[in-house]
Amino acid sequence: MITVSRLNTCINLFAALILLLMMIGCAVIYNKRDRGNKAMLQLLSVTFLMMLFSGCSFLADPREHLVIHMTLDALFTLMLYGVMIHFTFYVIRYIQETGKKVNTLVLEIIKTLNNTLFCTAIIVWGLTFFRDEYVVTDANGLQYNEMMQLMAIVFIGLIALLNLVIVFISRKALGNLNLLVFVICLIIPVLPETVLPEYLRPSGRPILVHLAVIMLYIVHYVSRDVRYHRNEAEVSKMKNKMLISVVQPHFIYNVLNSIYYLAGTDSEMTQRAISVFSDYLRQNIDYMNYESAIPFEDELSHLKSYLELMVLRYDKRIKVEFDIQDTDFKIPAMTIQPLVENSIKYGVNEVEGSLIIRITARKEDGINVLTVSDNGPGYHPGSNTDPRSAHKGIANIKERLSILCDGEMTINNRTPHGTDVIIRIK
Repeated sequence: MITVSRLNTCINLFAALILLLMMIGCAVIYNKRDRGNKAMLQLLSVTFLMMLFSGCSFLADPREHLVIHMTLDALFTLMLYGVMIHFTFYVIRYIQETGKKVNTLVLEIIKTLNNTLFCTAIIVWGLTFFRDEYVVTDANGLQYNEMMQLMAIVFIGLIALLNLVIVFISRKALGNLNLLVFVICLIIPVLPETVLPEYLRPSGRPILVHLAVIMLYIVHYVSRDVRYHRNEAEVSKMKNKMLISVVQPHFIYNVLNSIYYLAGTDSEMTQRAISVFSDYLRQNIDYMNYESAIPFEDELSHLKSYLELMVLRYDKRIKVEFDIQDTDFKIPAMTIQPLVENSIKYGVNEVEGSLIIRITARKEDGINVLTVSDNGPGYHPGSNTDPRSAHKGIANIKERLSILCDGEMTINNRTPHGTDVIIRIK
């Protein structure tokens, strides 16, 4: 009995050590915007505590320290429940991060059912804790709470079944390979302990759960690497499209034409216009070398160069107001300019008097909020009369915000007229 106890103690504590190293790896690259990595770190943490309590429970001889042994065993069971719940959270988060359409209502219902099962298991756990009539001794002389162990098996089985339902309804989003891996990971924890060698059966359940978590960890980082390279390629394509859309031939022609007429009346202003236009083109080309978001101040400087050229062309028909209260954040390059360009293109000839464009930046509840407003005719997506409904630049901006800085963009019409484009960056 002593040999079996010591062996299982060593195996459980060694497994806990492996999990600790994996947790450190997760924490080193931790990013609060990466919710998938956060879910994995939480799963590893709870599994680490489960293996730690499981290993320590074998150290306490039930014949001499029954209370300590049963307490550690109860804590192990509690952590086992926690592992299975976080298993569900991670599966849902992984599916959501694929970016493909899934039935979110069903996912939330199953998540609620899992939480209900967890609460029920905790109540039963509390009612049977230290109840002598449920304490039995196995063939190796180890004592355990039979009711708690039965509840653990039932709970794990039900959670695994619900998780399989989640995976099944999301099979298209996962793909064949990921679907197979997730099914295997969900089946391993419910396998009978008899699949393990006899000397490992006393700690069979935590070992099976531990193996499933390690498989998920490997899948997590392999898929993370694949997504990173895919996103990198997508961002590169989008940057090329954005550069082409920003530096179009007609735009260059209009600016040069304005400078040509200006040269005959104001030489100093002509020099200034040429300098601004040169800086503007250089910044556009420089942006092609950026692999990530840039400081907001750089984007703002680029926007001001663009607006100076637009004012040169439209004179008093455009007025720009700035209310910048927060600059301590990053944003994808060439995000604001296309929005301002849309306001000018579809608003300058539609308003009486001047087109007023207002740009604000502030922080609300820890979220950076950037707003581009105008007093133009408004934005009507899907309308045949609104050319912007087919403008692919809006979708491009939304996608780059999501990939590069976990941001989102919404477009709202104001009453009686005007448009608010709101960007939120966490």
